[in-house]
Amino acid sequence: MGRKTISIQKDTYDRLRSAKRKGEGFNDVIHRLLKKEKGDLSVYFGVLKDEEVLEGLEENCRKIRELSRYIYDVLDTNTFIGFSGVWKNSWSSWIKM
Repeated sequence: MGRKTISIQKDTYDRLRSAKRKGEGFNDVIHRLLKKEKGDLSVYFGVLKDEEVLEGLEENCRKIRELSRYIYDVLDTNTFIGFSGVWKNSWSSWIKM
């Protein structure tokens, strides 16, 4: 296969260099990044290894559950303003404003 020389800005070069995996050349990096398909969850494997990030996520989930219980138990669930819309006549359907 033939070769082509391209010019890229320094910041783009730095980003490509940081995306390189062990034993990978720039051609491999570019090919891998352009080839990515929708739904490839393997890129997210290991993201939550950081204990601090995981604890923050768990804390946010706990707060959301508490707020959901409060909304369900205390507020009128027929019509109320939610986080991103108005909830009407159903616990499971959002009507966007």
